[in-house]
Amino acid sequence: MFNSRGDGRMIELLRRWGADPFKANSSGQTPLGLARLIANYDVARFFADLS
Repeated sequence: MFNSRGDGRMIELLRRWGADPFKANSSGQTPLGLARLIANYDVARFFADLS
């Protein structure tokens, strides 16, 4: 997901089908948190609607 190079079709699909951007992985990281942590604008823009 974080290699999207601006192509967020998979992110949009996952979110549309209810993927939880706040769900932590086995390392305790969430998709939203990772996007903010690495300051990846290409990915973070797909979470702009979340606080």
